[in-house]
Amino acid sequence: MNALLEDRNDEKLQELEKRVAFLLKHDWERAKDEVGMGSKKVDREKQECVNLE
Repeated sequence: MNALLEDRNDEKLQELEKRVAFLLKHDWERAKDEVGMGSKKVDREKQECVNLE
């Protein structure tokens, strides 16, 4: 993390932001599913959430 901040590589920071957002979304959808609120699932290959049919 320190190396990213020292180098100020915007491309690497954007990639990190994208991956962290994906992980947070995945955990949010999983938590909603556990309590019966889930309406989406995470497609790990596409790295996106998809609606359940």
